[in-house]
Amino acid sequence: MALYDEVVNRLGKAHCIHNLGETALGQSEYPDARQGFEQAMVLYDQVSDHYRKADCIRKLREIADRMAE
Repeated sequence: MALYDEVVNRLGKAHCIHNLGETALGQSEYPDARQGFEQAMVLYDQVSDHYRKADCIRKLREIADRMAE
């Protein structure tokens, strides 16, 4: 991710963080997954990627549902 910071590539960084969130979700590491999706959502909002921001919101809902079980 540091490389994305160096070249100021918010979209690339958002994708990277989102993928880390997906990995954490797949391993049932919900706090880490939530943190990743929340961080990615902020970056997607900054670059006006509404589709991927919505996906982060959906993933946060999925985490909440899984934690409530």
